[in-house]
Amino acid sequence: MEKEIRNGFAAAVDGAFKILKEQRMFSILTALSSLLLLSGFAWNWQADENVENASRAAIGHFWDAYHGNEYDQIPQVQAELQRAIENDPNNPTLYALLGAAHFWHIGEAARDPNPTDPALGQDMPEAVDNFGKALNLDYYTKHFIGYINDDHLPGYLGITTVHLGQMTNDPGLIAKGDQTLDFAAYQFPEFNNFNRWAAHSTDGKDSASYQKALDSLWQGIDSCIGGKIDRNNPDVKPYLNLLTAVGRKKACWWEGVLAPYSYEGYMLNLGNGLVKAGQVDAARIVYNNARYAANYNTWPYRSVLEAIASSDLNARAALYDSGNAQTQPALGVPSRGCSYCHATVAEKGQYSCSQISQSACASRINELAGEQRAGFVWSGVGGLSVNDLEERRELVFGGRSSSKDVANVPFLQDQGIGNQGAVTAPRDGFGAHDGSWRGSGDLHQGVEAFCELRGGHIVGVTAE
Repeated sequence: MEKEIRNGFAAAVDGAFKILKEQRMFSILTALSSLLLLSGFAWNWQADENVENASRAAIGHFWDAYHGNEYDQIPQVQAELQRAIENDPNNPTLYALLGAAHFWHIGEAARDPNPTDPALGQDMPEAVDNFGKALNLDYYTKHFIGYINDDHLPGYLGITTVHLGQMTNDPGLIAKGDQTLDFAAYQFPEFNNFNRWAAHSTDGKDSASYQKALDSLWQGIDSCIGGKIDRNNPDVKPYLNLLTAVGRKKACWWEGVLAPYSYEGYMLNLGNGLVKAGQVDAARIVYNNARYAANYNTWPYRSVLEAIASSDLNARAALYDSGNAQTQPALGVPSRGCSYCHATVAEKGQYSCSQISQSACASRINELAGEQRAGFVWSGVGGLSVNDLEERRELVFGGRSSSKDVANVPFLQDQGIGNQGAVTAPRDGFGAHDGSWRGSGDLHQGVEAFCELRGGHIVGVTAE
């Protein structure tokens, strides 16, 4: 009994000493924390919150302008994004949207009241640079578990690189851009096949590059329906039951949060591309596909498609036989590159046929097409036409590529991911990724689409 009492007393004493040690250690830690606070090493939660709020505000401003069709807001949007980047330099969304703002500016340069605006000369190099930075942050930096990489970004790096190569007469740059686009289309065929099309849509209709571009649009539809659509009767009505608002397949359809009219824009491009290839009957079916969209009647640019679809398509096809780019119709909305998929409101005084006859509407569209052919031209989302390019290069670049060193633009193959298709993340469960370009959720999540700008490869893993 006495032995048990002694043992119990010893245990109690030992426990008391242990508590005292813990309390002493707590006191030491408290003192150290106070010293750190006084020395300026404290974590400034307020400052961090201010940075995040500024980033969210910049992101929100971009989307307000983009959806609001406010082209004249681009300089302010760019400045705000740049300021946010200075305080939040590891945020891929900010770089991606800054790249998108530059791409939008040059893509719809006909809207710039100053056709000699020096900023136009920097837009494409800046777009490549910023998309490259966004991609490197998204693919090659460490992220929290559950982070989903964005497979849109290789597509936008690829298409802007191709266009920069076209603008600077650099075949090597074009080839690097094409390689990036092929990787992007492999990673995310539902979306990036459109970028492969847009990069070469204005190439000669009999060229191998144009045939590959047009086939990319077909491949995009094939990936959406999980089969091969009839090239002679490409009616998508039998596949409308596949409509979804989640996952990567949502890029195939309409009413997306970021690009509500991307489906209609896709059909406009495919229809025009088929006309250029002389496949008029199939084009008529494709134009009609656009009308299946639930939001078709609110599409601000539907008058363009309707004017084309009701015109003499055989005569239109004949215009592409000429080697003169100035006589060839646009393959998207004349002088517009991004607005006709993203904008939720009409332009002021442009592309509105609600108060005039169909023939008058067609005449107006032709006038706008003429305006497009008179200057620096785009077709589709980022589809660059090179007519008058020599004059513009001299005007904008002063005969040189630009102040940016185009030899230093980033490319996927330089980062060792040329064979990473085998390490892609699961192809579903993208809800956490949705809307990240809108600034909702974690600002440092993977970016969700620009012209629509989901899983990508696994960060830090390179295929052997």
